[in-house]
Amino acid sequence: MLWAAHLALPNSVASHRSAAWWLDFADEPTSPELSIPMTTNGAPIGVIVHRRRLDLGPWTIKVDGLRVTRPEVTVLEMASQLTDDAFTALVDRYAAGSRRRLDKLSEWFDEVCGQGRPGTARARRELERRVAGDYASSRLERLFLQVIDASALPRPTLQWTPPWNRGVRVDAAYVEARLIIELDGHAFHANPTAFEADRRRDQVATTHGWTTLRFTWAHLRDEPDRVVDVIAAALAIRRTGR
Repeated sequence: MLWAAHLALPNSVASHRSAAWWLDFADEPTSPELSIPMTTNGAPIGVIVHRRRLDLGPWTIKVDGLRVTRPEVTVLEMASQLTDDAFTALVDRYAAGSRRRLDKLSEWFDEVCGQGRPGTARARRELERRVAGDYASSRLERLFLQVIDASALPRPTLQWTPPWNRGVRVDAAYVEARLIIELDGHAFHANPTAFEADRRRDQVATTHGWTTLRFTWAHLRDEPDRVVDVIAAALAIRRTGR
């Protein structure tokens, strides 16, 4: 249906919900959503159109043959169409825990958003919370914090940089206890290179007297009590030495 709408409208670009779906950031919308030049007349029934004055060329990329708004533009434009929680979830899927992607989103903010534009305030709040570094950068980290906050455990320091390697950050750390917590998402399991690199990081941490614990989404979702017990036991061992 999206392809048919695109072919029926000259120079159209999949945008908003359709672009988010095509880029695998959201579920498929009920109606195709396209951006078109102001000079394009008409639109097929059931198609949502956004008429644009600007040249969309620099704002678009081609994915599987279809011209769509680039990921950063798509996410920022969706801020005007979603609730706060839904927009947070969309940014989660786009960023996938990557600070580099969040930085790219920030770079596009001034280009896409602006004073008085719908969604600008929501997008600015979300970026400020994340880029400031005091907000969990992924759904996995937020689930981890939910598990911690529901227990008697203190919150660890998030996105902590070990002094022996200033070029990396670990997901969380109980610094006084020399305990590192790493959260392994789906991308971790699918990437053998990352798997090996992370094991080397764990080994280096051990040589500096630190312990590393790793938890997955399934651990946090299905076994939160066990996760808490393991962390509590590790903290006790690290603090007492036995």
